Amino acid sequence: SMPGPRSLYPPVANPGRFKFIREGAAGAGHGAKGFRYDIPVPPGVYQLKLYFADPLRGETAGTDGQNLRYFEVKVNGRPILKHFAAIADAGESPVDSRVFKDVSPAPDGKIHLNFLPDPGRPFVSALEVSSGIQGKLRPIRITARKAGFVDSHGIRWSGDEDYIDGTRVTYPSSGSM
Repeated sequence: SMPGPRSLYPPVANPGRFKFIREGAAGAGHGAKGFRYDIPVPPGVYQLKLYFADPLRGETAGTDGQNLRYFEVKVNGRPILKHFAAIADAGESPVDSRVFKDVSPAPDGKIHLNFLPDPGRPFVSALEVSSGIQGKLRPIRITARKAGFVDSHGIRWSGDEDYIDGTRVTYPSSGSM
């Protein structure tokens, strides 16, 4: 049987990375609110990878959660995902990821990621920023957890820092993980 609300279904291979999300807060009267990350990086060209495991999958009876949460993502003010629905994009997979190349910091030396409602509450499970030039910078890996951790592949992920607004949501433990 399918796990209860806000549990990962189907189970994922590495639940540590996907157990938490950063989510836009519900707005009073004006709908959902967004959040952003301002990630300091040296000048250069980077690859950005966004990871999504939506807690709405399997939460609403009679639906798989598709088309319930649309949002937009911008890098330094430029849209990279418009009217994006992570569950629909993932299809049968419990998680989705999107990769963007040739990302550069803004003049203030930061990569600004804005997650905006469109009209649903935006979210992200984890993100990774890596140098476009091999060996120039170790990847920056951020998960929505409060503290960093090492995943089952021995890869270190930092805790959720450099964000502005939003709420951390935790999936409850289930026997499927």
